[in-house]
Amino acid sequence: MTLHSVDNSLCHCRFREAVRAAMSLAQQTNRYLEEKSPWKVVKTDREGCATALFVSLSVISYLKTMFYPFLPFSSQKLHRLLGFDGLVEEQGWSFQALSSGQKLGHPEPLFIKLDEQVIADETSRLGSASTGQLA
Repeated sequence: MTLHSVDNSLCHCRFREAVRAAMSLAQQTNRYLEEKSPWKVVKTDREGCATALFVSLSVISYLKTMFYPFLPFSSQKLHRLLGFDGLVEEQGWSFQALSSGQKLGHPEPLFIKLDEQVIADETSRLGSASTGQLA
């Protein structure tokens, strides 16, 4: 349902709406993962743990497609981390299912944390640019 609503929003140039729909799905998945807590039940309920992880990874596969128009490089990195070959855009605007036992890429951060000084410097430069002065 969300892939369709993001697609519809993009077709009508409602970009904020598209991002909100994708972010809502990401937040719902985060709540689901927190509720299932596979890291807590892995020793007592391996099947439940596996299901929670599979569902979450499947949704992440949807999200890489939904966010591709906004974050193409991060979506491609996520595509690779999920164990897929090729390019995200080669799959088209559709869900790419993970295979049972699919080997995931080595975990790494999707984004880097910006240093506070970099943020301050860029904010200062933006302020200077709006007054016609470049730093």
